[in-house]
Amino acid sequence: MRKKLLFLGCNNEQIPYLKEINRSEWKIIGTDLNNNAPGRFLCDEFYEIRYDDLNGLINIGINENFNKFDKVFTAASQFAQKGASHFSKFFGINFPSEETIDVCLNKSLFYKSFKESNISIPKTYFITNQDELNLE
Repeated sequence: MRKKLLFLGCNNEQIPYLKEINRSEWKIIGTDLNNNAPGRFLCDEFYEIRYDDLNGLINIGINENFNKFDKVFTAASQFAQKGASHFSKFFGINFPSEETIDVCLNKSLFYKSFKESNISIPKTYFITNQDELNLE
């Protein structure tokens, strides 16, 4: 039985990744909000779903019998990583945690994490309210 790969986002920018994966032994389960996504036809199975529909993604995984030996991939929007992480955690698939992805997607958290680890960051001003914001 082939291992499965949940592939989030099947638009034009993802086609090179889909073509490369198609040369492997993976069964590609593609998802995209656009039912006519250009990469749809490079997938073994396709589901019309948003990458932030977390319950829907889990249902796909259940329907396709995903397990910890399968994988998830996305080259779509950076926020697709959150859907991939949520899916992976549910099925025990090795993937960065949602907390780690939150840090990567939020510059304030990213810089705070760097400072806590004694890693230099660019000169930065943290604005906590409207009064601190100098628009001049």
